[in-house]
Amino acid sequence: MMGKLLVGVALVASAESAVAQEPRAPVPLPELHWRADGILGAASLAGIVIGLELPVSRRDVPAQGLDPSTIDWKIDRDIVGHPSTSADNASDLFLLATVLAPPVLAWATQPGVHGLDRFRRPVVLYGQSLLLAEACVQLLKPAADRARPFTYLPASERPADGSYDVTTRDAFVSMPSGHSALAFAAASFAATDNLLMRPTAGTTEHVAVASLGAMLAGFTGNLRVRADQHFPTDALVGSLIGTASGVSVPMLHEYLLPGGRHVPHSGGHAWLMSAGGYVVGAALGVGLSSLVY
Repeated sequence: MMGKLLVGVALVASAESAVAQEPRAPVPLPELHWRADGILGAASLAGIVIGLELPVSRRDVPAQGLDPSTIDWKIDRDIVGHPSTSADNASDLFLLATVLAPPVLAWATQPGVHGLDRFRRPVVLYGQSLLLAEACVQLLKPAADRARPFTYLPASERPADGSYDVTTRDAFVSMPSGHSALAFAAASFAATDNLLMRPTAGTTEHVAVASLGAMLAGFTGNLRVRADQHFPTDALVGSLIGTASGVSVPMLHEYLLPGGRHVPHSGGHAWLMSAGGYVVGAALGVGLSSLVY
């Protein structure tokens, strides 16, 4: 698995030039159903708006911070303390890199596609995946009504940065992690889209796409924990939401070759290896980010 991952780094990095060598190769594209796709997009947007407007129970945070003994899970209690503002800033950069990677990869692997068809994968399907993940996050945050880790810190230990302000609504919407959800939605979309569009690409490419995206997503989620912006369980739930969104949207669409021929599905071995690469990549991202921060 690790050997395939290392070989795949070079393979994915040169995806555009490799595909350019076969400009006449037929490119499969997802079949869009504008009514169903429009309803999904509109429902997701409505969910985001509704979630942002739902009330959240704010607490008065005393100078000594909220009582950490009230945190249910030990794994969550153990991370409170020593917030890293550099990790907080880096999480935004890693999220940006993770979210930008799938559309770049999608455009690079569809040579010869012109007009509105160019936007089916990198914009329509990918946008639906991100919107669905964000809608789930924004609806669940008020329902969970969970204070962020930094609210349990004494005032003297909380960074002066505005993102650590305990008087805002944002300080009490810790569960689930939006950064993790969007990052893993991006990573899982890239992996699923690659399997559906390029079923014969080979295990090395499938594993590389899945593991590299998941590694960036793992970095993003764990940095939020290191910054005391989220508990580990927040990041875990966010990653599950994102993965479900990124996988389900492309799976709901048929990928067709020119002339309407269906693309043969990747075999179970390819899906299994891709899933394994995804898990390994996410674990590597968490582990490496823990070493750096």
